Amino acid sequence: MIPFALVLSILTGVQGNLEMLEEAVHRAVVPAADAVALEGVESLFILMEGEHEGGWLVRQTVTDLLAERGVRVEAERTEHQSCQLMVRPMELGVLYGAVERSWFLGGRRMGRSAVCRLAFTLTDENGAVIDTWRTDGLVQDTVSPGDAQNFEHRTEQWVNDRMPDMVGNKVLEPVVVTGVVAALIYLFYSSRAD
Repeated sequence: MIPFALVLSILTGVQGNLEMLEEAVHRAVVPAADAVALEGVESLFILMEGEHEGGWLVRQTVTDLLAERGVRVEAERTEHQSCQLMVRPMELGVLYGAVERSWFLGGRRMGRSAVCRLAFTLTDENGAVIDTWRTDGLVQDTVSPGDAQNFEHRTEQWVNDRMPDMVGNKVLEPVVVTGVVAALIYLFYSSRAD
């Protein structure tokens, strides 16, 4: 069955926060997975550090990308395991920018950034550090805040940022719109009188 969020993002053309974050995590993990494979590691155990709610997403991505490179990820640490990969999410989530208008009366838009910053430490069977890496993944776009129901995730709330306050004078905008409409009505009726 196709996930509802994927269908919605296809229909609306707006990528969901979780999908956007998956792409950022993928971009952050690729350099570390390549480095582990270059070390000649055949199997390892992944230890997630920290208590981030998105740790499952990082672990899944690390496991998949290591498997693609021929590195077997063990479910449990054993005495015969030669290496351990410690992964700590330093920053993981979607951040919203300020809401702005492209033109004075144009539609409202806001920047959106999926950010993933990870720290990796690869150790041998004795716990000696083989190598460490810090990686970043960033995906950015611009969306309408009115489409929030299309891109915010309903169950994984940690993915969603707090909606920013709307920019613009809440008194001035209606006055300007009323003035423009009044001017158009005046022009319409004054051209009929001629």
